[in-house]
Amino acid sequence: MGGVGDGRFLELVVEALTFGDLQRAQSTDARYFFLTTKARHAYFDVQFQPGDFVDVTGRSKGKGFQGVMKKHNFHGQGAAHGSKTHRRVGAIGNRSTPGRIWKNMGMPGHLGDERVTVQNLRVMQVREAEQIILISGAVPGANGSYVIVRPAIKNPAARIALHEEHAKEDQAAAAKRPKKAWAEAQKQAEAPK
Repeated sequence: MGGVGDGRFLELVVEALTFGDLQRAQSTDARYFFLTTKARHAYFDVQFQPGDFVDVTGRSKGKGFQGVMKKHNFHGQGAAHGSKTHRRVGAIGNRSTPGRIWKNMGMPGHLGDERVTVQNLRVMQVREAEQIILISGAVPGANGSYVIVRPAIKNPAARIALHEEHAKEDQAAAAKRPKKAWAEAQKQAEAPK
């Protein structure tokens, strides 16, 4: 008998509206659950154009149980022959005051396999026929994992346009300036004071 975890839904487990969405989408895949319930459509809807900025949310790769050097970028301790604590945590608290360990102290533990959002990635291509969106940047998750693509909250397009405008102004000013005067100004700037 199928359940939520093995890629099939039971009619008794899933709400009627959600199960109807899945039937209309002709999908019984558990991984499609979020898309159908939140977005209310299970087809490829093109709302992005090449050059748009997007936020991509997914589950990061799981790294298992890791030590503090990998998990929290601790430098470690002495690597010479006399040292016996190369990659260990070291001291984690003070003396009798406060008599406890501070909150959020870096400790070994599970790393990865958590919900991560990478912001301001750029859409390079949108292939409607293949239902593919090509995104440049650090898309979270393992190969083949599901991600959620949304329009960027902190859209840097205006900032990039401003930088391009400033670059054009600088180029125009450099073009107006005589080359000989520019070379002399460079020599004066490089000369020791």
